Formats: sequence, C-alpha cells, structure tokens
Amino acid sequence: MEKICLENVLSGLLFLGFDKVDSLLLGYTIEELLQSDMYYFAMEDDESSTLYKHLDYVNGVYQFKEGMSLNSIIKLKNLNISMNTFLALHSNKKLIECLKSLDFRNIVIKKISSIGINNINEMNYLFSSKEKEIIMNIFDITLNNSKVLRK
Repeated sequence: MEKICLENVLSGLLFLGFDKVDSLLLGYTIEELLQSDMYYFAMEDDESSTLYKHLDYVNGVYQFKEGMSLNSIIKLKNLNISMNTFLALHSNKKLIECLKSLDFRNIVIKKISSIGINNINEMNYLFSSKEKEIIMNIFDITLNNSKVLRK
C-alpha cells in the first residue's frame, strides 16, 4: 500500500483539470482511492509548500490564485516551470493514473446528495467547471455562477 495525503490528492485533481476543489470532492475522491486498497491516508500536509503558495482557500474551496492557471509559469528554486508540470511532478504517476480511472460521475452524485439538489443554486460555487460538465451530461442541467438553468 502506498501513502497519500491531502496535498497529493489535491495536486492530482488540479492536474486533471478540476479548477476548484472543495472538501466534498476531496473527501469522496479519497474515499474512492482508499477502497482500491492501493493507498492509505496520512495527514502530513505542509501548508507552507509550493502548492499552497499558489492556491487560495475561500469558502471551503481550493482554487488557483487570481491570474493563475495550469499554464502559468511558476518559479521553483532556480527553475521556471508551468503549474501543470509542477503538479505532474508533485503527484506521482500511479496516483494520477488511479485518479484518471475513477468514475467522477459517482463522486459528483454523492456531492449533490450531500449538498441537496434544492441547495445547488446557493452552493454553486463549490462545483468546478469539470463537475458542472458532468452534471450537464448526467442531468441535462447547466449550472451558471448565479443560478441553475434547465435546458
């Protein structure tokens, strides 16, 4: 079994294109990873790490700081590298491949169940663009910044 921590999973989700990561997405993703019996979870995060320096944590959601994206260039020691490259190096390949194989539709459905379908309007900020796309594909519902639109 391989050890993972919150920072590893957060890096992996950001690398896969989740532009926002909240505690429900993190928790349900970790739950899925632990069910595979390939990983065990350890609380070893270093909030002063390079990753956290480039993230904001607002209203329970991690996201890149204003103006940052996967394509942004960051300084790492004496190197300038893209955030995407940093995340790829920060997460291990095995974890990334495992995350790629997860069915995020189930995770999004669990998240909606936890929030409550009637609360999606108020909690819309918790959903990443990738999750909103999944919701659109499953339920034919489009989440905008302020309200839910049915197609």
